[in-house]
Amino acid sequence: MFADKFELFDTLLTMRVRNLDGAIDKAQRRRGVTLPR
Repeated sequence: MFADKFELFDTLLTMRVRNLDGAIDKAQRRRGVTLPR
């Protein structure tokens, strides 16, 4: 039960981080700026 909840939380967190990454990338491209990773 707890493991399932943790897995779900982890998945949501990962998705949110990916969305944030994508948004940052889009904003940078709009300004013509790319930061080295």
